[in-house]
Amino acid sequence: MPIDRGEIYEDPLEKLLKANGIGEVTASGNVITGKGIDKAPPTKRPELMLDVNVLKQYIGTYEIQPGFNIAVSVKDNKIYGQATGQR
Repeated sequence: MPIDRGEIYEDPLEKLLKANGIGEVTASGNVITGKGIDKAPPTKRPELMLDVNVLKQYIGTYEIQPGFNIAVSVKDNKIYGQATGQR
């Protein structure tokens, strides 16, 4: 159970949270974060259709880091990536 700090105690964490617009500390010591998103969602991008021969140029296995690869394949005119260890 948090300690009741009352209204007088100035919490340096609260000052930091408020200054950055990410939350506040209540009188009971609980941290309230997530004041909402102030940006509009990104606009939907138009779908791009590429010739299957263009997509096939990317087929292969790409090493992201040692032991972690992305296998790229093409099926039904769509390109897919599968990471090491995923099904």
